[in-house]
Amino acid sequence: DETSEGQLLLDVDDFIEGGKETHRKTIERFYDKYRCGKAVDLRSAGQEGTRFAGRRVVQHPDFRITVSMDEYVKSKLRPIEVPKGYLSNTKEISDGMLTNVKGVNGGLGWLASTARPDMAAPHSIIPSGYERRTPQLISEVNAAVKQCHAVPITITIWPIPFAELR
Repeated sequence: DETSEGQLLLDVDDFIEGGKETHRKTIERFYDKYRCGKAVDLRSAGQEGTRFAGRRVVQHPDFRITVSMDEYVKSKLRPIEVPKGYLSNTKEISDGMLTNVKGVNGGLGWLASTARPDMAAPHSIIPSGYERRTPQLISEVNAAVKQCHAVPITITIWPIPFAELR
């Protein structure tokens, strides 16, 4: 997109780069010319790594990369609070409660697509109940949230030895 000042705006969601000295110099020239929001050398960041788009990304000394969304889960993903007796005394949930279900399920979908494949099934199944609007929807979405909190998952990306690259 062209900004009002005529500068180029580039939005990059995920970007990993690497190379030898020529590549490094090219990247340095790029950063000298263009202002970028965040560039982190993961190898230098240690076990803290960096937080990027809700994920904690760490590169270990053996070059494997781990990705965790536990911080996002703990700080952002909450079960839907319901008044006592609501689930047992309600036949059809309100528009507001359905909106809450859809919002939390959206969070589950984002988790499933980024670093929590265990949330793919609940995220896919929950929308089938939107038409029926039963209180069971709230129970299902809350069970998935509880699972996220109870079982932290870290994705590991293992390096491919140079000799095995094709």
